[in-house]
Amino acid sequence: MSAETTIDNRTAEIIRSALGAAQAGRIKEACDVAERGLAGGGDPAPLHAVPRDVLQARICPAGCGVKAFYLTDEGVFIDAALDTQNDIVARSVLLHELVHYAQAVAHRFEALSRCAAWHAREDEAYQIQNEYLRQQGSAIRQFMPGGIHRCA
Repeated sequence: MSAETTIDNRTAEIIRSALGAAQAGRIKEACDVAERGLAGGGDPAPLHAVPRDVLQARICPAGCGVKAFYLTDEGVFIDAALDTQNDIVARSVLLHELVHYAQAVAHRFEALSRCAAWHAREDEAYQIQNEYLRQQGSAIRQFMPGGIHRCA
């Protein structure tokens, strides 16, 4: 992955095929929305492969285990050390962030409060990520660290 690239239609198709979108409606919906954006129905999701310390400086300057994140106005940032071509867990991390892109394109959860919308977006992204891992035969599951958070 180059330092700064754009997810192209072929990548979106690979992701969608790998997910078995025909069998999983929610995953299909998320990937279809992302692909429409990537195919010209919206702006492409810029992908920035950067060193982990750059990710941490943006999200958690004190240090954390961040591997990727999505910013609405900037795109997907992912740890350059992740092998998204050959490692299904790394690919699932990219998928998780592409789900956030799809959510932004589709204006998902905008009627909720900021806190509730954030939790709803994360919950959906983790569900889709874990379904992908399950479909790939992996026993690994991803979850939001820190347990359950409540919105005030």
